[in-house]
Amino acid sequence: MHPVLRVGACSLSPIPGDIEGNLKIIKEWTRHGAEEEVDLLLFPELSLSGYWLNHELYDNAQPRNGPAVTELVEFLAEDQLDVAISVGLAEKHGGTIYNTQILLDKDGARYFYRKTHWPPEEYSYWGMGNTYPVHRFKGFTIATTICYDNNFPEIHRIYGLQGSDLVLAPYFYGKQFSPDDIDSIKESIYDWKNREKMYLRASAAANYHWIVACVGAGPVSDRYVQNGKEGETYYVPGVILFIDPEGNVVKESSDDEVMEQLLWYDIDLAENMRVRKSGHNHFKNRRPDTYSKLVE
Repeated sequence: MHPVLRVGACSLSPIPGDIEGNLKIIKEWTRHGAEEEVDLLLFPELSLSGYWLNHELYDNAQPRNGPAVTELVEFLAEDQLDVAISVGLAEKHGGTIYNTQILLDKDGARYFYRKTHWPPEEYSYWGMGNTYPVHRFKGFTIATTICYDNNFPEIHRIYGLQGSDLVLAPYFYGKQFSPDDIDSIKESIYDWKNREKMYLRASAAANYHWIVACVGAGPVSDRYVQNGKEGETYYVPGVILFIDPEGNVVKESSDDEVMEQLLWYDIDLAENMRVRKSGHNHFKNRRPDTYSKLVE
């Protein structure tokens, strides 16, 4: 028997500057995930800190072993919840702020990944990670990519070469929509799905691993106010995707509703093994000696 992992994803909408409120919502959804017997629950990018594009993030960043992560570990231990959660943190480390996704359970923080790729408008705010770690969890080899990272197939290939079975892909971006206009909601959801499915399906099929992706849901306003001017409002479509090692979307959220929700899927490692043993194997048939251009 191959391991089966029940993986959940939650499209909650973290509020920038409201770590206390974000913690409360994460705990509520984690309890719900535990009731559904989820083994691993993914939350969106920067789910603890909220997403920032101003320098207020420096005042709200915390170390990986800081109060927010510590509170979550204590919560899981006190409630005896047998579920691991992957949460996003604006991580303060060595004078730099990283966009970090942390996997933790009732015994502590187990694994972390720092976002490695940034679009130009975000360069001045965040440090860049430079490693691609994997982590063993209940018989699975787990990896992480954060949002823009998924535009770079090299990352998924690195993980594939490390034997990744499952890639967690948290996001936080979207196209503006009106909550009262169903056509604009559909357009925002379609825009996100159309773009990200292209990247994620190709990466899953090329590297024989599952991908679980999620993005927050709704218009989200940060708490930054300067000279009487309110902070940014971000529009995120609440999409959740489960993609198998052949690139098929096996479960996804609605095409016409933006909402916080939890979806889950039982991921069977047997599916990974089946496609890896196929005759046309993307790893066995590689020719690394011809790929020097990739690292110029």
